[in-house]
Amino acid sequence: MVAALSIRPRLSAFLSRAAIRPSAPPPPKFNFIRSHPTSKLFTTSVPPPPRVLPHILFCVGLSTAALSTAIVLTNSDTSSRLSTLSPYTTAFRGVESSLTLSRTEEVVQRAKKFVKYFGPDARWPTILAENWVNLSEGQRTCMGIIGVHLGIYAVWQIPMTRAWAAKWLWHHPLVKGRFITHLTSVFSHRGLLHLGFNSLALYSIAPPTISYFQRTSDLRSTSRYEFVAIYLTAGLLSSLSSHLFSILYVLPRLSPHSPTP
Repeated sequence: MVAALSIRPRLSAFLSRAAIRPSAPPPPKFNFIRSHPTSKLFTTSVPPPPRVLPHILFCVGLSTAALSTAIVLTNSDTSSRLSTLSPYTTAFRGVESSLTLSRTEEVVQRAKKFVKYFGPDARWPTILAENWVNLSEGQRTCMGIIGVHLGIYAVWQIPMTRAWAAKWLWHHPLVKGRFITHLTSVFSHRGLLHLGFNSLALYSIAPPTISYFQRTSDLRSTSRYEFVAIYLTAGLLSSLSSHLFSILYVLPRLSPHSPTP
């Protein structure tokens, strides 16, 4: 009882001091509408889409130049080889067989130079040269393109060159003025699975396509220039189609004002 009476004055004094102490001012009310005006909340400035006409002109123009160059190189190679053939050789073997033999002899001479560079005692250059000569022209052309693919794939795997590859070996539809990536992305493969499947498809298509060109009625010494031109044209048109789809279909639907399809 005595302890309770002694605590009561202390409690009364504490309550009186708390009542006299001024209370803290209430926090200011946050006005969301004033801080974020309606014009900023519901109106976003969407940049205008990049122009597609320069990309169309670049891809179509480069494809036309590639096809025209292939025709010129094929005719020039055929004319130069026909001028070196003797009448007796063409009469005995035929013109087409003589042109094929001339091309094969050129491949053999290059293979001999390759082996001679490493020396006659080197075993693996001789094996590579023999296998290279035994390939058809379509297979050799395909292996050359796959070699370019492997070189660009190696550029993607090096950390020091990865930023450069992302800038110049990959096409982004929103980057303005970088038309050359339409061409470089044709040979660019960042993933090993992507590289493997594309190389396998190319190796299964290139040899019969080149053989088909050589069996046509037009006389030609080689069809590799035409196949490379068709390969570049197909890649450029594919890159252009992806670019137009991204700019004309995907990008407008990312805008908040675009109607939902």
